[in-house]
Amino acid sequence: MMEVNAWALAAGALLICVVWLLVGRRRGGDEFASLRGELRELGVGLRGDLREGLKGIGDSNEAKLEQMRVVVDEKLQGTLERRLGESFKQVSERLEQVHKGLGEMQTLAAGVGDLKKVLSNVKTRGTWGEVQLGALLE
Repeated sequence: MMEVNAWALAAGALLICVVWLLVGRRRGGDEFASLRGELRELGVGLRGDLREGLKGIGDSNEAKLEQMRVVVDEKLQGTLERRLGESFKQVSERLEQVHKGLGEMQTLAAGVGDLKKVLSNVKTRGTWGEVQLGALLE
C-alpha cells in the first residue's frame, strides 16, 4: 500500500512539474532551465525510490520463498519417514509369515521323511498294507 501512495504522489508531482514547465516556457528561459533541473532531480529521486521499493519487494519475496521451502522440506521429510515406516512394517509382517510357512513346511518334510523311512522296508510296507486292507474290509 505504501508503494502505491508513493507512486501516486510521484505521478502527481511529475504532472505538476510538466504543467509548470509548459507555463514556464512561455515566461522565459531561466525559469525553464530551473524547472528542468528540478524535474531532473525529481526523476532521479523517483528512480531511487523505485529501486529501493523493488529491492524491498524482492527481499521480502525471497524471505517468503525460503520460509515456504523450509515448510515443504519438513512436510516432505515427515511424509517420507511415515511411508517408509509403513513399508518396513509391511515387509516385516510378510517376512514373518514366510518364516512361519517355512517352519510348517520343514515340519511336513520331516514327517514325510519319517514315513518314507517306515515304508522303505518291504516287510514293514507289507504289514502296513495288510492292516489297511483289513480296515477297509471291516
